[in-house]
Amino acid sequence: MLDPSLHIGKTLRSVEPYLVSRDKILEFTRALGDDNPLYQGPDPTAPPTFAAVLTVRAWQQLIDDPELGLALKRIIHADQEFTWHRLFRVGDVISTVTVLEDLRIRGGMDYMTVVVHVLDQDEAEVVQSRSLLIHKHAEEAAA
Repeated sequence: MLDPSLHIGKTLRSVEPYLVSRDKILEFTRALGDDNPLYQGPDPTAPPTFAAVLTVRAWQQLIDDPELGLALKRIIHADQEFTWHRLFRVGDVISTVTVLEDLRIRGGMDYMTVVVHVLDQDEAEVVQSRSLLIHKHAEEAAA
């Protein structure tokens, strides 16, 4: 079980960088059915929703952390907001810094505010994601 006194402020840095490539952008926009010309051609930018690819990868680090004892099957993605500085471009090498910013425990559930700082190869923030993830305790899920 999570403990606010131990886990608020927990910070994880991505292990592997993510290269934003033309192929990754095209794959993503095709999956969405988005044919916006900004996302096509020899030098496309990625649509804003591309940030979801990177934030979910960052959340996975929290889920995989044995100290936290989280289980994906007991997590609800309740809310998310983004603060943008610029769009992703082909050639960006992205890393993330994930922070468990706040944690409240109520009624057998952990309410986690998770902030993901998405950084480019120069460590400049491209976008910041703030999410509310709700994790149901194992004993509550079994009931």
